[in-house]
Amino acid sequence: MEEYLTTEELSARIKYSKQTLYNKIHDEEFVLGEHYVKPSRKKILFKWSAIQVWLEEPSSSEDTEDNPTDEQTLGDNPVFPDNGHPDEPSREENSPKDPQFPLSLINI
Repeated sequence: MEEYLTTEELSARIKYSKQTLYNKIHDEEFVLGEHYVKPSRKKILFKWSAIQVWLEEPSSSEDTEDNPTDEQTLGDNPVFPDNGHPDEPSREENSPKDPQFPLSLINI
């Protein structure tokens, strides 16, 4: 028989705050019918067997948060290598050495 846990019980068992559990529901990391059920509008019961499977899965979000890929860093953007954004001028443009930059504005 399936074991169901309240938010408080699951929080205590896996050492996650209740808010973290609610966030995982909101972010759709926990799926209704798969990880939890709602027998009433305000009541949430978690399926312990599904949570155990979820706990054993490798987490991809932790890896990308701590170790961003080249595409996630602005300076390493292969399309816009200077600053990573197409709408902003590169660092070299509009510098005091640029003849298009009015020298009179430098001393203001």
